[in-house]
Formats: sequence, C-alpha cells, structure tokens
Amino acid sequence: MLGCLVDEVRLAPSYPTAQAVRVRRDRVSSEAVASVGYDATTNELDIEYISGDVYRYAMVPPSVHRDLLAARSIGAFVNRFIKPHYPGRETFDS
Repeated sequence: MLGCLVDEVRLAPSYPTAQAVRVRRDRVSSEAVASVGYDATTNELDIEYISGDVYRYAMVPPSVHRDLLAARSIGAFVNRFIKPHYPGRETFDS
C-alpha cells in the first residue's frame, strides 16, 4: 500500500435520506488496480482500476479485504477471488 490519496463521497444505503459517508481508497502497487477502499460497516469493497473505472463489490468480508491488500498480485486476486464471488457494479465519482 502506498498511502491514501483518493477520497470518495457516496450515499449510505441504509439511510432513507441522503446522508454522505466518506470512503477512503488507498493507492496500491499493481499493474491492474490503482486504489482500493473498504467500508467495514456495509462490507463494500471499492476497486479503482488503472483505466479509471471504479467498481463496488457487495458482501465482502473484512478477511477478504485484508487478503487482497496482502496479495502478491492484487489484479490476480481480484480476478480469482473477488469478481466471481461478490456482486459488483460500476460507480461514478461525482
């Protein structure tokens, strides 16, 4: 991990009104992934790819987030353990 350089503001899904929640994405050393963020209250994992696309994966346990950050190859870990197992959707930074 190279340090926190990216912040994102998004709406908390559990609130009926628009309440902003700050999610920090930390830059990572990877040829495929630029930054990773995790919200432990909602178990959502945000991945920003080198292309600039950001995807949010739901129902990701904290242990998977930890394993991702410790992986020898973050891109390979995402392809093998995140994409096939957790529902993801593209998000758009405002």
